[in-house]
Amino acid sequence: MSSDRSHPEFSRVWLGLSRAHEGLVEALREDGAEVLELPADKPWEAPEQGDLVLLSVDWKVENAFLMCSRLKAPRRPWICVVMMFESEIEGELAEPLTQFCMADGLLHLDPGQEAGHEAALELLFSVLHHPRPRESTDVLLARLEGQMGGAAAELADRIQSELSSERGRSFLHSVTDPDTGLYSKGFMAFKLEEEFKRSWRFRVPLSVLLLDFPVMREMDAADRLAILGQVSGLLLTECRDIDFMGRYDETSFLLLLPNTGLFGAKVFTTRILTSIAELEHVGLAQPALAMTTVPKSSVETKDDLLDLLRMTLVSAWSAEGSDRVQIAD
Repeated sequence: MSSDRSHPEFSRVWLGLSRAHEGLVEALREDGAEVLELPADKPWEAPEQGDLVLLSVDWKVENAFLMCSRLKAPRRPWICVVMMFESEIEGELAEPLTQFCMADGLLHLDPGQEAGHEAALELLFSVLHHPRPRESTDVLLARLEGQMGGAAAELADRIQSELSSERGRSFLHSVTDPDTGLYSKGFMAFKLEEEFKRSWRFRVPLSVLLLDFPVMREMDAADRLAILGQVSGLLLTECRDIDFMGRYDETSFLLLLPNTGLFGAKVFTTRILTSIAELEHVGLAQPALAMTTVPKSSVETKDDLLDLLRMTLVSAWSAEGSDRVQIAD
């Protein structure tokens, strides 16, 4: 980029945008940057050290928040990521979401009008010159709750209200599994990475469970949906507010229990399996469950953790009785 103005220099800018922002794109090109579209296949692998990535929150190719998390992973080269919001999502929601996914900044662009080339470019670089302060997730959520009313029910209502636009509904749909109402697999992968990093950094326990109903693969769609609905309702009742529950694949659920050691995870597992056995039809489905607790020396990444749980679950499938619950070493 040109050296006649004091702004960060990026030789390449990658776009993951839901719509064209010709003014900004043309300004970047005029300023000497190579502007490229992120590829649809493994887009997080394309940017390299020193590149800038612009992501729309509703980018259709990849979950933008999970994408940002992958780009900002500790083992990746330094890459600058700016999340782009449009006017339907107000700043009260945009800023926490931007910090939540570890982006370097946020940029508001009004979809109804294209900013002038220079104005658009200066707006982008003003964001990069004045990055938002980094806060822990706990502090961030506490601040957000304080801003939006405090009580959990009221906070949920306010967030739902903030997300009432079409763009907001798109965000909700992108993180929710339609069959269960729990978090989607993509969002659970994002939360797993975040909680895994927290566990390692602060040396606090995190128990992770993979709960599977293999027999559902042989059921018709109606019976499968009935079981998914009953189990998801039970999990919502039994889990704590700080736990995370989501769909992992066609027949299984992923559960994250922060600040919970192996003993607590065993108590929780006994309770939910007893409740599952009492559900109509679900008790006949013979669930299998794999669980483990981190941090542990044999597990260095969240992908290592998932691989360990999957291998343990395979052993649980072929077992009977209490051996269908197995602890991953």
